[in-house]
Amino acid sequence: MKALQTTPFIRVTMNTISASSLPGAALETRQMSTLLARRILARMVADADRLPNLQSEAMDEYARWLADAAPFLRATGDADLVTELERHLEARDYAGTEVAVQEVCARLAVQSTRRDGKDLAGELLRQAAAVQQCVDTKFMSANEDLLGIKDNVDVTDEVLDSEKIDRLTSWLRTQFPSSPNLTISNVRAIPGGFSKQTLFLSIEGAEGVPEMLVVRMDWPEGPVDTTVVDEFDIVKTLLDAGVAVPFLHALETTGAVLGSPFLLLDRVEGAHIGDFLDVSGGGTDVALDLAREMAALHAVPDSEFGDRVTGAHESVRDRLLREINECERDWRALDSPSITLEIAFAWLKDNIELADGPRALVHSDLGCHNMLVANDRVAAIIDWESARIGTPAQDLGYVYPAVTQICDWSDFMAAYLEAGGRALTKAQIDYYTLWGFVWPLVNVCKARLGFETVYPDDIRMAYADAYLSIRFQSRLAGQLQSLL
Repeated sequence: MKALQTTPFIRVTMNTISASSLPGAALETRQMSTLLARRILARMVADADRLPNLQSEAMDEYARWLADAAPFLRATGDADLVTELERHLEARDYAGTEVAVQEVCARLAVQSTRRDGKDLAGELLRQAAAVQQCVDTKFMSANEDLLGIKDNVDVTDEVLDSEKIDRLTSWLRTQFPSSPNLTISNVRAIPGGFSKQTLFLSIEGAEGVPEMLVVRMDWPEGPVDTTVVDEFDIVKTLLDAGVAVPFLHALETTGAVLGSPFLLLDRVEGAHIGDFLDVSGGGTDVALDLAREMAALHAVPDSEFGDRVTGAHESVRDRLLREINECERDWRALDSPSITLEIAFAWLKDNIELADGPRALVHSDLGCHNMLVANDRVAAIIDWESARIGTPAQDLGYVYPAVTQICDWSDFMAAYLEAGGRALTKAQIDYYTLWGFVWPLVNVCKARLGFETVYPDDIRMAYADAYLSIRFQSRLAGQLQSLL
């Protein structure tokens, strides 16, 4: 039996058990990181025991799929791929099997020229996606049973040091010159963000200033290459247009106050009704109100946002194709093979004409995690870092999986159109639903790399790999099955 190889992920996770690897963190955070690290290691130890069985089951699934695919591949001149895959299956080489299946799927994606899903290559791709979803589901169940990670990730006790609080206080007094005695009585970090940090500031001694303000700050070297600087003008324009966004006070661009640029906003009373993928609250009323807010967003002329916003100088199709190619390059650079992503990228590029549509500003990350709900209404849509000029189908496709958990889609679209939304085809919306699984999955994989190389004490990054990545892969495979 081969010895278990210690990957960088395992080595770095072992380091997080030591409190000394978390300099400056609060005791509660160290304890939570230690607990999380032990759970991750427990998963790894258990997986080391159960992994051969899970991998063996996966290879059996791939072997059954190859029995259907082999005649077609041999007939189209790809017998060498069949032979290579058979060799890995016979040797029970799981890693080699995954790479070989990925190569076969890439070839099938090229040969699948008909977009109605009825050509043989397309049918074989659909079956491969089904196999991958089955495999992912088994691994996901093992991870969740062992880890129990989700209930523990949203915990933080980080605060600003006294020097930063002093600098921030001085800066706030310049923003509110009529309140020279303004003080910050408390700073609370809000958990959950992967590319931006959110701080709640309790304010005292400032007449006419809200008692609670929000700082939204760039994470240095985060997994997403965006900055709050690009959000400022967008949010101001949306605020003037009556879209439900938080009131925006100011932008600090230099990083001299807190070490990174940040926005200063009003706090909006409301709560999230779910996470990246699942809805845990709300109902039809919330969904229909979201439809109306999205219609208001998409009704703002794209010319109102000037020429600095992403996509302003490109066609919708060209901009998305560029982003698909960039996303694919990022994924391949991670050296983390995925049959599901291989098929998804091929399908997205082959059907790029579905990306086109009427131009509008789109949020691009409009899920339950980026809206606040109060009294069955959308109180605010937040976190506009990914906003760009696109087509409304991008936002509609992104919210589709969440909305359909609490509302009939036809009712949602009826409310959207009645409020002035654009008419779009279901094929366009389905296209962007797939894209809405692909790019977050790649960013989650990049977050895992950040945990290994930059943030060994950051439990958010560990959470991204241990919990989110497998869920996104499973949902992506399911969406592919419906399209191929």
